[in-house]
Amino acid sequence: MRFDKKMLSTEQKLRESEERYRVFIENFHGIVFKRYYDFSVAFFQGSVEKITGYTEDDFISERIRWNQLIHKDDYVKVQRMVDKFNNSSHRTTQREYRIIDKNGKIHWILETIQKLCDNSKEEEAVQGTIIDITEKNQAENLIIQEVNKLSELNHLKTDLIIRISHELKTPLNAIYGASQRMHEYLEKNFNAELSKYVEIIMRGGTRLKDLVSDIVDTSRIESNLMNLKVQKENLTYIVKECVKDMIHLASERNQLLHVDLKRNIYIELDRIRIEQVIMNLLSNAIKYTPPKGKIYIKLKDYGEFVDFSVRDTGIGLKEEEKKKLFKKFGKIEHYGESLGVITEGSGLGLYISKEIVKLHGGQIFVKSEGRNKGTEFKFRLFRIS
Repeated sequence: MRFDKKMLSTEQKLRESEERYRVFIENFHGIVFKRYYDFSVAFFQGSVEKITGYTEDDFISERIRWNQLIHKDDYVKVQRMVDKFNNSSHRTTQREYRIIDKNGKIHWILETIQKLCDNSKEEEAVQGTIIDITEKNQAENLIIQEVNKLSELNHLKTDLIIRISHELKTPLNAIYGASQRMHEYLEKNFNAELSKYVEIIMRGGTRLKDLVSDIVDTSRIESNLMNLKVQKENLTYIVKECVKDMIHLASERNQLLHVDLKRNIYIELDRIRIEQVIMNLLSNAIKYTPPKGKIYIKLKDYGEFVDFSVRDTGIGLKEEEKKKLFKKFGKIEHYGESLGVITEGSGLGLYISKEIVKLHGGQIFVKSEGRNKGTEFKFRLFRIS
């Protein structure tokens, strides 16, 4: 009696196990298989007909073999992978390839295989799963195509911007050059009234030239087309020259420049691009510092790196302003604030400066304790070991 109960319990557990396996196979969106190295099949269950167009019995009775479904362009590759795996010590592997179903439709499949030893035959067998990944591959290919299209459009955009900018530069240079000569002539002939109007034209021309240059640089940065010409330079001399170029603007606003350049400092850099960064930082300090303010310029050598800083007694920055400062078009507007500052600019200068410093492998920082508490900009260049 006790033996019968035990038998009934075992049979019940077996039925439950079989039911769980049946439910799993019915709900599995793939194929579970066991086959031999010659591609004959021990069992083949799951979404067999959905993926291949053939029934499980077609494979069991060998009316069709799996290797007959493999796409002709993938057959040699798959056979090499099979041979390599069979002759290796690895127990598991995965492979992706194409099959052609009964109706001629191509499917991409992912096959996961595990080696096992089958006692009923002399040769070894494998077991595993087959999943149809056609839709996944199609989606990935579509994404790659779209990314390539976007990349191509981005290059076209950059090329167009650079071409248009070059076309704009020619007439702008002509306008600016002619305005300069006219201004010189009017000053010599004491025509102050007309000279003022020509100065307005010159300032407008300068702003347009700067804007065109900023747009070109931004496009080059975004398309990874900005290349550096790096060589050993005297950074102290470069800073002095930049200060000389900007001192007249500071004088016009009655600002005092304190320059701390104790000795010559040599470092590897692209002179033109670093001059661009220094001029931008000096220009910002002058523009955003009210008349009679002070600007401190410092260059310090720490051995492994060099710091250049510009600190002013200007209008300072709020926390939220600091967050957008180095972003493209991150210009800080001051509508309704009587701060005695110049707010002209495209909002590209600091973005370009940050990217130039990054291209040098350097860092750029900003420090300010708030409105009317001044600002310090600093960039750091590392020595190449």
